[in-house]
Amino acid sequence: TKTFGETAEESFTQSGYSLIREKDGKTLTGSLSRKYSETEVGDVSRTNIFGLTGDIDDRWAVDGSYQAGDVQNHDGTRTKRDVFALGVGYAKKDEETGDTLTSSTKIELRRDQGANGGDDKRQYLAYNATEGYVTPDLKIMTKIEVSATENISNGTTEAEHREVMIGFGYRPVLHDRLNLLGRYTYLESQGPAEQEDTAMVEEERAHVLSGEAVFDINEHWQFAEKLAIRIAEEKVAGFNFTKTRTWLMIHRLNYKIDRDWSIGGEFRTLSVVEAKDIKRGLLIEASRNLGDFSQLGLGYNFTTFSDDLTDLDYSSQGPFVRMTGKLYDRTPEERERARQRWLDEKIRGWAWVMVNEELLKKDSPVLQELNEHFIMAQEVYDKGEIEESRKIYKDIVIAGQMMFEEASAYIRGAISKEEKLKEMKVLADQYFKNGQYEKAKKILEKILEETNEPMLE
Repeated sequence: TKTFGETAEESFTQSGYSLIREKDGKTLTGSLSRKYSETEVGDVSRTNIFGLTGDIDDRWAVDGSYQAGDVQNHDGTRTKRDVFALGVGYAKKDEETGDTLTSSTKIELRRDQGANGGDDKRQYLAYNATEGYVTPDLKIMTKIEVSATENISNGTTEAEHREVMIGFGYRPVLHDRLNLLGRYTYLESQGPAEQEDTAMVEEERAHVLSGEAVFDINEHWQFAEKLAIRIAEEKVAGFNFTKTRTWLMIHRLNYKIDRDWSIGGEFRTLSVVEAKDIKRGLLIEASRNLGDFSQLGLGYNFTTFSDDLTDLDYSSQGPFVRMTGKLYDRTPEERERARQRWLDEKIRGWAWVMVNEELLKKDSPVLQELNEHFIMAQEVYDKGEIEESRKIYKDIVIAGQMMFEEASAYIRGAISKEEKLKEMKVLADQYFKNGQYEKAKKILEKILEETNEPMLE
């Protein structure tokens, strides 16, 4: 394969070759690529990359790579670059519900050897990302990233970066029109101001907390609200640390045209408390689904800021292309199985509550009968009839199980009846909307009739 690309920082050409081997259900992939890139400030690099990826079993996989290249810096110096990387991935899937646990870890070491007066540098990077379902409704995500750049020539640490993130996604199985997202990020970075941003910030520590609610109004319209706050301490070159608080609020409305196409618009507000500065603006976007697991969006941001407060550099204005994807989502069948499993757990809990409430009634005939059996079992035991006593206690246990099963059946019947009545109500509303008032009336009368029918005889 051969790839050409251009960004705001660089243009590049990359050619790649790969060899794939499969045996006993396991895949081993080897790859070799060559990349030539040139940055806007005149840096030129040539890199050869060799990688190897393989499955250990159906859950574990490893990958490793080695890069060797030369960089021609704009100041005339040359740098020989070697990069070693090792990664481990883990994935576990619940075959019944589709719930998954995935984790990936990567460690990378980069060594730059300067020539013609260039410095020798060493860079470390460690990264881990994990996500998994705690319940059928709730997914937890974590990310840890640590990196450091050392100048071996003069014995100094040029840059450090630490980032810790924990987030969640909540999508109720029984109410999947609602999605709640939350994330907390701690960010700490240190480096030369000219490498950080245009504000000359050379060191910062930031806490970013964000929450988002997405609601599907109907099959076409979707409404989203996002609120985020960033509490940071920043050190500008030549000054002490200053504390800043930044608020971000986004209101977004999406319209789904058909299965593949959708359009959306946002109204954004960014407020920096200490500076008493408020920025507002719009963002528009059109997107198309590319298969079941990715989406390509094209839009225009009329503001200078993005929706990510961990990267607040005020350089986001203009057109943009956004690619979003998901590695895995549950199929409708898996979602239904997850819903049934969730419902089974709830029914068991509700059934035990019903049984306990019955047994706590002083005038309960069931409680009186069980007490009589307990007394009978004790009397038989005192007479030395151990086997007969065991039979009576076994009957008591069976009676308790029967009470639980009857309570479960009652609850399932109530849920089934409620779902049936909801379907009838939807049908009645549709008849009424189409002007078929007589049919709507008959269905509503049937709903009232079934609502008044007792479930227990």
